[in-house]
Amino acid sequence: MVIGLLSMIIVTPLLTSFPAIYGIYSVCISLAIFLSYADIGFLGAGLKYASESYSQGNLNEEIKIIGFTIFILSVFVLIFSFSALFLSFYPELLITKLENSVERGIASRLLLILSLFSPLIIFQRCLQLIFGIRLEDYVFQRILMIPSAIKILSVLYFFQTNRYDIVGYYLFSQIITLATIVYCFLLAKKRYNYGIRLLFRSIRFNRDVLNKTKTIAFNSLYVTVLWVFFFEIDSVVIIRYLGPLEAAYYAVGFTSLSFFRSIFSIIYGPFQTRFNHFIGSNNIGELNKFFENVIVRTIPIVVIPILIFVLLADHVIIAWVGMRYEKSIIVAQLLSIGYMFTFITQPTSIYLTAIEKIKPIYFIVTAMLLIYWGSVFLTINSLGLLSFPLSKLIAFIVSAICYGVYALKNTGLNIMSIAKGIAFPIIVTIVILIIVDTIVPLPIDKSKAHLLIFVSLGGLCTVVAILMYYITSKEFRNYIDSKIDFKKMLISISNRF
Repeated sequence: MVIGLLSMIIVTPLLTSFPAIYGIYSVCISLAIFLSYADIGFLGAGLKYASESYSQGNLNEEIKIIGFTIFILSVFVLIFSFSALFLSFYPELLITKLENSVERGIASRLLLILSLFSPLIIFQRCLQLIFGIRLEDYVFQRILMIPSAIKILSVLYFFQTNRYDIVGYYLFSQIITLATIVYCFLLAKKRYNYGIRLLFRSIRFNRDVLNKTKTIAFNSLYVTVLWVFFFEIDSVVIIRYLGPLEAAYYAVGFTSLSFFRSIFSIIYGPFQTRFNHFIGSNNIGELNKFFENVIVRTIPIVVIPILIFVLLADHVIIAWVGMRYEKSIIVAQLLSIGYMFTFITQPTSIYLTAIEKIKPIYFIVTAMLLIYWGSVFLTINSLGLLSFPLSKLIAFIVSAICYGVYALKNTGLNIMSIAKGIAFPIIVTIVILIIVDTIVPLPIDKSKAHLLIFVSLGGLCTVVAILMYYITSKEFRNYIDSKIDFKKMLISISNRF
């Protein structure tokens, strides 16, 4: 998360120096994200059954399952790779309004690099399975921090006063990733005595493994496909119909949403396992109680930081990437407001998955997709770029209502108690920010120093708001008090002095 934040602060402002070119680059990044879904659900299924084989000490079966999973992924990645290769010769088929030969050349080279290096995702996923099955995914993640740091530092070379080499930076990033993958395979061989040669020979179609994994894989495929069309295809549509400049404005706004998404995935990820523990012990009453506790305890972490960002977005974005991205402010605000409902949508989705009621999720995700693209279709001619974040916000609100209604009816959730607890901190936060902005006019210009000021101000307001929530929410206060003995802490501090 820290590496991601540093990348936003250091790398993004340099990349956005030329909006049109940054828009082209952002689309290549968006296209690469599609590859995360290319396993069509078999990666998760493969992880489950390969983990079972590992626990039984059956390494050959584990490798056979991973090999088949990687085979499925490889088929789609290679199709994608050849498609990107074709587009590298005709970039205008993907990107409209390429103003000159320079922009066309950059687009062509970026797509060529994407094509040549897209198979790296196959080996990255393979390594995630190998390390993850052994509950040592953290080892892989620690190693990935090193190339990430190198990529961040490399911007000082590729982007200087009279130099803007985004193609060189993208190529260098891919080479660093390749070197990291090679090292990780060597580490897996040494650390686990893993049969790398056997693994590569096992990358092929296997009917037995298909029959074992297809039920789980296909159950998640529908939601996965819809989620791709809801979250990941925006930039491609925008650059095709509105051009690279509009894609750049949207990419900056979407980056803030991506940062919140990564944080919330860290927060809510472990709860899925805990929910399943209650199901395994057939303890629905405790599951419902725990579900409410999750919402009560995480709502300030979700709502308050997003609210503060929305209120400070104009200052933050201009200090971050400059006045030319003023159009990105409203995009970032609308997208972030929509994601403020994560405190109810994420736990309820995990709850439904745990109790194996997938149909409500199918219905909600389908409704979100239809509402989103239906609204975009109806408003794009009149609203232009604004139609995308506004339509997404409407879809987010509808999904929050649907998940909220289900939670109220089936879990005994006391929404009024939660609303009363969070209302006061929100009001206090808004008042504080208005007073600060009135008494001390905040600067509006591109500056790392000013960005640091706004981040610090947002952090301070977040702390104050969470303290207010601690005072007003009995459930949250009891939970914190059970974890932290403030009286003992104060005594310990006083004794030191």
